[in-house]
Amino acid sequence: MKNRSHPKVLLNATTIIKGGGVQAVVSFIRSLMDVRELDDLDWHLILSPVVNRQLEQLNLKINFEKDLVLPDSPAKSFKSRNILRDYVEKREIDCVFTFFGPAYVKFPVLHICGVADGWVTHSDLEAYSKIHSWLERLKVFLLCLYKGFWFRRADAWFVEQEAARKGLAGRFGIQQEDVTVIANNCAEHYHDFKGLPLLDGDTMRVLIFASYYPNKNIELVPYIANALKEVGRANIEFILTIHEDDPGLNRVMMLAKSLDVEKSIRNIGPVDVLDGPALYRSCKILLMPSILETFSAVYPEAMCMGLPIVTADKYFSRAICDKAACYYESDNANEAANLISKLLRDETYYNHLVAEGRRRLSYFPSAKQKYKMLHDMVSKYVK
Repeated sequence: MKNRSHPKVLLNATTIIKGGGVQAVVSFIRSLMDVRELDDLDWHLILSPVVNRQLEQLNLKINFEKDLVLPDSPAKSFKSRNILRDYVEKREIDCVFTFFGPAYVKFPVLHICGVADGWVTHSDLEAYSKIHSWLERLKVFLLCLYKGFWFRRADAWFVEQEAARKGLAGRFGIQQEDVTVIANNCAEHYHDFKGLPLLDGDTMRVLIFASYYPNKNIELVPYIANALKEVGRANIEFILTIHEDDPGLNRVMMLAKSLDVEKSIRNIGPVDVLDGPALYRSCKILLMPSILETFSAVYPEAMCMGLPIVTADKYFSRAICDKAACYYESDNANEAANLISKLLRDETYYNHLVAEGRRRLSYFPSAKQKYKMLHDMVSKYVK
């Protein structure tokens, strides 16, 4: 008979390898580590190498008597899927909490799965139009069906925005009451950051803090840079954080070269979670050209670090930012450029958006509050 006084919960973060999901799960684990020994849930961790590396950057060490780092993602490794399943059975785990899935495993115990893939839950025709070929669009569509199959095999779910809850329920026949909505926020180390900027110099910088995905619409950036150059704002530098080996980066830079704005766009590669605040401090404005998100942490991060936000006018962006951003019509580079130019010449408007961002930030749960909300969600199912 299992000891139910402290149910064993496996936090599964094996498929989280880049993007905002890394920051979100690291923030959760950081809060967990503060209370792990006293918690009424007996937490076990299985992590991707990327997540573990970010924890090490924060001087957080996992307990190898209970925890594992899985070298290969279960998305592509049947061996890893077997390791996960065997771990659950041998350790007599009571519940698996996959922070963001799919897990690609049908567990023999209760499984709660986080869903943060907007392609699966609420993608639209505009998002698919950003994929470069019909063949690739078909691949994404079929991948979404495959992921949906695995999402459907969980027992309960959590998402970060209402649009995702409705989409998950409507597309895959899931009861909405089985889907918990818990909003995202920036990590705690943003709130007390007093360090130096990550980038040197006094260059006027606009930050696009994102990995490359079609929905991020980063190809719009060269057009915005060109529109600004045409009105005498060629001195603005756009900062990208794309992995240098990503084919998407080459597409963006080839486009920038064709528009003669390659000197205005600088890619610094992926930035560690710990260095995020210093990167924001290096920049003047956050540009978020994405046309499909669930809840990107870059919005509250920018609010916390005092950067005004220029973003595409979409349901998700208004739901997150409300009055704390200025909005342009998707793909309207001239309108985006005009907003950036206005922010740089109108100090009153700039400060107004910054103040609205600070106010909006209080709308989202803190890292500790989010940890408690997720903890309580898990407890509801295992106790």
